[in-house]
Amino acid sequence: MVSPTKKKTGLKSIFDQLDNVIHCLTWIDTQPGLTLKQIVQKYKTLLNLDTSTTAVDRMLKQAKITWKMSLPIPVDWNTERIITQRQEYMRQLGIQGFGRNVIYIDESGFQLSSMKSSRGRALEGVQPQLTVQRKSKRLNCIAALSKTKVELTKYIMSTINRREQPDAVGQGGVNAEDFRGFLMDLGASVPRGTLLILDNAKIHHANMLEDTCWNTLKATYNIDRLYLPAYSPFLNPIELIFNIVKMRLQSTNIATVTEMTAKVQEEFAKITPAEASNCYQHCTVFYQQARDGIPFTGRILEPNVVN
Repeated sequence: MVSPTKKKTGLKSIFDQLDNVIHCLTWIDTQPGLTLKQIVQKYKTLLNLDTSTTAVDRMLKQAKITWKMSLPIPVDWNTERIITQRQEYMRQLGIQGFGRNVIYIDESGFQLSSMKSSRGRALEGVQPQLTVQRKSKRLNCIAALSKTKVELTKYIMSTINRREQPDAVGQGGVNAEDFRGFLMDLGASVPRGTLLILDNAKIHHANMLEDTCWNTLKATYNIDRLYLPAYSPFLNPIELIFNIVKMRLQSTNIATVTEMTAKVQEEFAKITPAEASNCYQHCTVFYQQARDGIPFTGRILEPNVVN
């Protein structure tokens, strides 16, 4: 008698777990030049998970541009260490931010392949999906947001060629020199005594910024800086501004890099004082929960509030 074949159980892919998808998207958000090979290695060394470049590529092609608005907060974004970081950040924000002009700074990338209708078709009512190509143009934007407006933007175009530079690190993103130039321009245009708030991207901690930038900003304009806690984008209102711009671009048919650059700049210029203020206020809703050390659940940019 032939025994019935047993069906295999368990996950078909590590990406059947949303936390593993979010890990990858977060890495790319902070290091946009990561290759597929490097991402596979990160899963192995950081999470002890095995995957392949093919599986990563397939997952990325299915990832929505506005993923932070739809995917849930991973469990490991609420470790004791991160919760303590949030509490300390809120304490420092209350001390350093009291009575001061506060500006949030961040970077985001815009890729032509995710905007061209021939590569991003979707069913009616469904958002276009991000397409990853071997070679693609990427427009990197650095932006600064106050309570009433986008104070300053800077754009850097780059080419990511994964075939010719399979082991490239940091290609396709903003480098420390780009960021230094942006900060010096910003410092000259905002009120004295402004507090700048940034996330923990590597370029924000670059050694070259200490003497050539941060010390100069402090001495010349009395500008200070404060770093956001890890894995807390819901405390960063400029994340919402980037999301607004990307959502508006999804309904636009963009065929060339020149069109993409012009359209991105146009959409940032269209951000109204009311939109800037709403994004700012949106994040304050989560302040008390962060102060109290309560974990966050729900969507990444719109977590649930515990009453």
